[in-house]
Amino acid sequence: MQHLSLSKRGLGSSNEPDEQFLDLLKNMIQDMNSMKTDFLVYLKTNFTDMETVKQDPSKVQRSLSPPLLRPTVVEESQKPSLASSPASSIFSVIEDDKKLVLENKDLKSKLTTAEEEVVSLEQKNQEQADEISQLKETIKLLENERDEFESHRKSFLNELKNKDKTADFRIASVEEDFNAKLNDLQYELEEERRMKKNLEIEHQSEMKTLQTELEAHTKTLEEIQAIHRSESEGHTRTIRQLQQDMEKHSQLKEEHTELQRRFDQLCQDMDTAIQQQTRVMVKRAQDDWESKNEELQNIKRDHDSLCQTVRSLLKRFMPQGVDQELNQASLQSYLGGFKEQLEVFEREYDVAKEDLYITMQQLSDLVRDYTNLVEVHNEWKVIASRMAEKLEDFRKNMIFEIVNQLQLPMDEEELNILQKKLTPNEDDTAVWNQILQLTSSINTQKFVLKVHKRVKDNYEQAKQYKKEYRSIKEKYNRLCTSYCEKIAFRNFQTGDIALFLPTRNASGKPWAAFNINAPHYFLKSTDNMASQMQSRDWIVARIVSITEYTANAQHPESNPYGLADGIKYYFIEAENWRHSKQHSKKRQLVQDNGLASVMIPPDDPYQQQKRPSLGPSSSSSFVHSYSS
Repeated sequence: MQHLSLSKRGLGSSNEPDEQFLDLLKNMIQDMNSMKTDFLVYLKTNFTDMETVKQDPSKVQRSLSPPLLRPTVVEESQKPSLASSPASSIFSVIEDDKKLVLENKDLKSKLTTAEEEVVSLEQKNQEQADEISQLKETIKLLENERDEFESHRKSFLNELKNKDKTADFRIASVEEDFNAKLNDLQYELEEERRMKKNLEIEHQSEMKTLQTELEAHTKTLEEIQAIHRSESEGHTRTIRQLQQDMEKHSQLKEEHTELQRRFDQLCQDMDTAIQQQTRVMVKRAQDDWESKNEELQNIKRDHDSLCQTVRSLLKRFMPQGVDQELNQASLQSYLGGFKEQLEVFEREYDVAKEDLYITMQQLSDLVRDYTNLVEVHNEWKVIASRMAEKLEDFRKNMIFEIVNQLQLPMDEEELNILQKKLTPNEDDTAVWNQILQLTSSINTQKFVLKVHKRVKDNYEQAKQYKKEYRSIKEKYNRLCTSYCEKIAFRNFQTGDIALFLPTRNASGKPWAAFNINAPHYFLKSTDNMASQMQSRDWIVARIVSITEYTANAQHPESNPYGLADGIKYYFIEAENWRHSKQHSKKRQLVQDNGLASVMIPPDDPYQQQKRPSLGPSSSSSFVHSYSS
């Protein structure tokens, strides 16, 4: 009973219900012991002496049986003081027999009552044993629940730690991806803006050059028109036509969008019209020149005839020498002036023709450059539209990824806006306005506030988990410190305190650890323990090391305690628990650097794997081992 009370003290639970339960068990055991001693005292006082009770209680029943009364009769009959007459002796014997019969009846009645009391006590003892077994089962259930609670707590802490790490890692990766993608987008936007500015500058410079060239051409055409207006009505028609074309060209210049669509067709029309007009002009000029040449020949003939008539008349009215000189000078001057005018007209015509040819070449060059610019513009337009689509898809994917990773709530309007796509359009300004509208439709400030709120909530939750972890950690430390001061009775580990008692084994009388369903843990005789093993009845010490062995019939030295073949036994090396270094050393706990980082100490007794209980095959030769 004392050993059982010691085992109950080493359960290692610091809760108040367990202590109350142990007190109840102690009170029950004391009541049983007091009842036992009272019953033995009662038997001693009523039936037999102290020595018979101490030797064997079963002798009491045999001493109370009728055969034990016969020797008393014989002894009484053999006494010398009774050497009287036969009648008196017979009478005395009869009286003694009557007394003995009466005493025997009294003793039998007392014996039956004692047997009934023994049966009732045995029933009570059996009921108390049943209650003790039920209490042991409840203790087992409580221990199992405690183990399950510890395992759930550890799994919860590990899961919390993993979730914290994964959340930190995901947030860091999302922030890095977001920053990298944002930098790439800003760089691409700056590149596109710079390219667009360069293209606009080039386009404006080219338009200015075209405008200056067109103005120069208009001036040259106006000069040509002014020159040809004095010549003939045909020239005026062509000049008017050219002026109309120039007016149309100025209108086309103001409407730049229409010029991009119809410029090629107009250039072709202008080329054909100018060619036809130049042909008509050349043909008319040739016709005019031929008609004028004929008229000039006629005029010459008329002039010659007139000159002859004038000369003839002058010859009549003037002196012959003077008249001839004057006539000759006036006619030559008239002819010379006419020839000079004709030569000037021919030179002007040649210059106008050369200028027209140069303008035609310049116009063809301009048309070629314009077509090249239109092709380049179309290529850049396609590239820009593709880049805009990719940029929009990338932005949507990035937003969707952040929303999915952080599980942010979104409105239906925002989702509909994100699902919109760019509509193809040939107008650059419309496409650009559409891109700006899509990018500005989502409130980025609201989105950033949601992300900030999510991160802040996670931070607050992590702080709460950290507080809970600290409270659990403090409870765990208190449990560990209380556990280190308890006596263990199974699942022995290094650092546990154990109770060692001598055994009844004849081979060497080893000392074994007090246990429940954990036999074969023997104390190793060291310098510190040898003196205590010889002088003390029990030893409380802290386990320093545990060495496992297996009994083998082929090697007798491996089985010093006569165990069965294949049984595992353990040598425990221990030291005084009061002077142990492990008892005074504080547990080293890892400092928390993160929000919810959890570190379970390596010397946690619940983390280590429990050893399977061995069957009590050879435990009959040892004491201090109880099976629950």
